[in-house]
Amino acid sequence: MPRTKRKNKSSKLIIQKRWCTKTKTENNMDISEHNSNVAQLSSDDSIFKNERVSMQEKSVLEQENVDDTYDGPSYIIVDKNALCDVFKYTFCGSCNQSTLKLEFGHKYGFSHQLKLLCKTCSEQKMECFTSPRLLKKIKYFYTFRCECSCCSSISCNQWGHASVEKCCMFLNMPLMSSKTFNEIKCYINSAYSLASQTVLNYVHNSVQNAYRKLDQNGSNTVTDIAVSFDGTWLTRGHTSQIGIGCVVDTLTGYVIDYEIMSKYCPTCISAKNELGETTAEYDVWYSGHKNSCQINHVGTSGAMEMKAAAKIWSRSEACCFRYTTLLSDGETHKFLNSLKIYGADVEILKEECIKHTHVGKRLGTSLRNLVKDWRAKGIPLGGKSYGSLKETTIKKTNEVLSESYSGK
Repeated sequence: MPRTKRKNKSSKLIIQKRWCTKTKTENNMDISEHNSNVAQLSSDDSIFKNERVSMQEKSVLEQENVDDTYDGPSYIIVDKNALCDVFKYTFCGSCNQSTLKLEFGHKYGFSHQLKLLCKTCSEQKMECFTSPRLLKKIKYFYTFRCECSCCSSISCNQWGHASVEKCCMFLNMPLMSSKTFNEIKCYINSAYSLASQTVLNYVHNSVQNAYRKLDQNGSNTVTDIAVSFDGTWLTRGHTSQIGIGCVVDTLTGYVIDYEIMSKYCPTCISAKNELGETTAEYDVWYSGHKNSCQINHVGTSGAMEMKAAAKIWSRSEACCFRYTTLLSDGETHKFLNSLKIYGADVEILKEECIKHTHVGKRLGTSLRNLVKDWRAKGIPLGGKSYGSLKETTIKKTNEVLSESYSGK
């Protein structure tokens, strides 16, 4: 369950203050008994009212400051001067003098090497890093956990290295290079891919067990199943650089496969800006980068859905499935049949999607385009008059259509 924002708690507290009555109710009997001595000393009930509100504020603050039971690594932003002041008046165990000094050593991205020294006895008390290192090596260096967490959060918000630069600039923090940022992103991507493959293997076993219970598998090692396929894009307007296609099993509702199509690679963009796209250095660099390049689609953004379907269907038999029945709202089945994915004898059948979200969306778009076309000809179909084809009428038509399909 997500944690309640402080803003919502403050608004609830304001409402409680506004409607706070002077008389006792059954809900605040415990607080009233606790403050009964204070209320008796005052002739005015405002003291009791303020005490009750302060107890409510205290309960809200206690909920905010609940200790986290998570034992893993967590981070806070600390000023370097404040961290040095912690050891300013701390006595050394050897010379019994308050001359301990915290020194910052080498810098590794967002991590620093810390050394605790005594200026009197010149003894080094401690040496560590501000973040634990990962055991797995990324190319030529061992990265730190805080760098992976930062790159992961930046990538989840669809930001890039420029956002890291701005954040470090305002916080006066050391900057991570774009090369390190891209290498850590590749490491995180490989970790996510491994985790997703583990989940998909579990899903494939669950789907196969579900069809075995229905006795639809028989003695065949490959199961013919009915799936739903649809594609989506990162941005609207048929100009998106990234798209994805997903296959969902109609029996269990599990996503059993997906494919990400991309026309954009940030590493290639950085290399083109630094080396130049027409230089020989870029050609040498791209020959080594080609296998790990993120660009796997060349063409229009609308064609991403078809190309993703072709890749998913071509590897379905490796997962012991054949997607012979397709539930979709497009013409994907015709494209797959033209490729003869499962041979000339196996035809992929299409089931029409009559869900109101698809049919209603098409109907609404058609009606809006009709109003727009006739308005260009000088004949208004919309307006505020009764029976006109306005936006509310189109929405009501979609609602009636959805009720008819749902059987209400």
